[in-house]
Amino acid sequence: MTKTYSFTALILCSLIMSTAHASIISVESYSMLNGNRGSFTYFDDNYTGSGNTQVVNALLSGGVGKLTDGVIANQIWCNTENTGTCNALGQDINGLYVGWFNLNPTITFSFASDTIINRLYIYADDSEYSPITQTVTEGAFGYGGLTAPTSVFISELSRSFILGNVANAGPNTYVLDFESIETDTLTLQFNRNTPWVLISEIQFENTASVNAPSSALLLVACSLFMLLRLKHK
Repeated sequence: MTKTYSFTALILCSLIMSTAHASIISVESYSMLNGNRGSFTYFDDNYTGSGNTQVVNALLSGGVGKLTDGVIANQIWCNTENTGTCNALGQDINGLYVGWFNLNPTITFSFASDTIINRLYIYADDSEYSPITQTVTEGAFGYGGLTAPTSVFISELSRSFILGNVANAGPNTYVLDFESIETDTLTLQFNRNTPWVLISEIQFENTASVNAPSSALLLVACSLFMLLRLKHK
């Protein structure tokens, strides 16, 4: 029987350790100016709040949309915004990006009260497409007047984070870590490098969100395991 209890305690330890990880924080709403038109429309078509999603730079507030729907673009704009490819542009099909032209977009995200955040994910397009080779090529000039934003300023932290290019050809993922902040809003201002800024998703985390309770349970389970092991001896 003691062996059974010991085995059970060991399994419990393993399960608790495996669940001690961060999770994406739910965004209650975000407010910003709607996207713009270029070769296609880069509107936040799925936005659920107030504001006209079919009007360039219309004020959107009180809802959520493309930027928090969990869908992340894995190709550059001209392969996700149409039915064709970058070499044969097709009809706009309400693509994955929200895009702003000649604008440094500011987005205010709202969360539940006293939310703790210490990590931010930004998924931005960086269209290093070469019309000459007809391939996405690292270092190529931003196709369509687009490269990733240079930086993002977070108002609540009074801090700017450098983004820019990373060592891949295509959309970039930026992971920003900072000291934990307890807040119900985060306001992000993106500073463009080229005329266009295109973003498909923004996510937030508290990397320690489950560590405290899990650690307490882990301590109890592992203590039980050790006591039973000693008793058995």
